[in-house]
Amino acid sequence: MFGGEPALAPIGAAAVIGGGALAAASTHPRAMLSYGHIAQTGVLVMALGVGAPLILAGVAAVAVTGLFANVLAGLVVGRATRPGAADSAAPSVWAAAPATTAMAGVAAAAAIGAPGVATFASGALLQDAFARQAADWTLVVFVLGAAGMAAAAGVRAPIVAFFGASRVRGQAPSYAFVLACAIAAFILLAVGAAPEWLFALVPPSPIMFAPYDWDHLAERLQLATGALAVLAIVTVLGRRQSRVGVAAHTGPMRDVDWIYRRLGPRLLAALAAAASAVFAAWVVAGAGVAAAGGGVGGPAAERDGRPG
Repeated sequence: MFGGEPALAPIGAAAVIGGGALAAASTHPRAMLSYGHIAQTGVLVMALGVGAPLILAGVAAVAVTGLFANVLAGLVVGRATRPGAADSAAPSVWAAAPATTAMAGVAAAAAIGAPGVATFASGALLQDAFARQAADWTLVVFVLGAAGMAAAAGVRAPIVAFFGASRVRGQAPSYAFVLACAIAAFILLAVGAAPEWLFALVPPSPIMFAPYDWDHLAERLQLATGALAVLAIVTVLGRRQSRVGVAAHTGPMRDVDWIYRRLGPRLLAALAAAASAVFAAWVVAGAGVAAAGGGVGGPAAERDGRPG
């Protein structure tokens, strides 16, 4: 894709609106994250369609910080909603795994773009670039997409995953899991405290931008207000759905991972069993043919006086 291609702007806007709507309608935490990431990708594609230099710099910054934020969110929410043995006596995830819950707090702050996290600095840069150099309708879609992403990935998904009614009995998180979460959280917090590190690497460098001034803080506060409004609307709609029998989905989700984690091993096991049965039948048939041939040829050879 090339920056400044006009066709990218409406394509990205469609991804923002579609992903945001699906994230709002989802009831599984991992689905909320997945559709929220689609909306975030749509924002970046739309920004590439605008193609202004400062917007492209904001795209690069958001792509870098969003990578660590998405990895951290996927790890903690995936850990909290992993398949396991249901146990009504088991404690909630937040009580059973306080370290994972703390990492989820950092992931939620990153999804919202809270001050002190790397995504605040990159989001403020991209939003400022949109306000200066983009068309009015793209700025509106950008704000709506960012608010939807914050509501889905920053508020709803962690609440449902860590404070939901479901209980899953499982093992404590591994050292590798905790280390991966800690590295991602450290990078998000370190870059959030000193965003100059990020701006020094993003072309065209150096970028002279101060994310922690009052104007940008006010803009992010407005964005957070919009996210809370979206959350309130989704909560009201969710309660109406529960009244008519539409329950929240907190069990296993049929996502892409299910193909190679569940369906793939089952298909391989079925193919292996079929191949083993065919091979066993072939061996038995071969042994039967050999036995039949020996039974006929042996006595006849003896009657003729010839060696069998």
